[in-house]
Amino acid sequence: MTTAITVHDEERIGHLAEEIQSILSVAYEASARCMIAAKYMVGEAVATNALYRKYAKTQGTLYGEIFKQTSVRVETLADCVKLYETHPRKNPKQLADKLYIEHGSWRNVRLALYGGDSNAVRKVERSECRHCKLVEEMLKRIRRFDHKEKGVDYFAGWDHAIDTVLIDLKNLHKKEDQIKLKDADDVQI
Repeated sequence: MTTAITVHDEERIGHLAEEIQSILSVAYEASARCMIAAKYMVGEAVATNALYRKYAKTQGTLYGEIFKQTSVRVETLADCVKLYETHPRKNPKQLADKLYIEHGSWRNVRLALYGGDSNAVRKVERSECRHCKLVEEMLKRIRRFDHKEKGVDYFAGWDHAIDTVLIDLKNLHKKEDQIKLKDADDVQI
């Protein structure tokens, strides 16, 4: 048995919807601030540990070993350490509040750490290869889908992966061109 929704019920549903949106908004903000504070504390833990040497070649090994035991990506560890080194000896909660107000999500904080503008769109270089153009188009569609979602990163970290693939494609073409030039030099007339 179904009942018709009355005007009074519609108002109550509207108030309920507003309450739900408010709860989710507050939760998102709190989780973003908490994530920034946690990343700072991870960076502090690594940077202040006796095993950490700032410019040592062994940093990759240290990060790799931490990854094996914690599943925290090497790149994430490096970002956390950079955050701590950029803002040493701060209160994590106060810093997280400040950075959240300035940048919003961790992704934007990370962009700012490396001098990026969180409002800028990355430029993609065009390739002459037909296959590379197909790959670039697919990656751009993924990026567009990612950026359409407001406030939620379903593909967090994909921008970095996309840029890495595009750089690899560009480098591949440079190597192919060098091989062609070398082969042309080897030909005797």
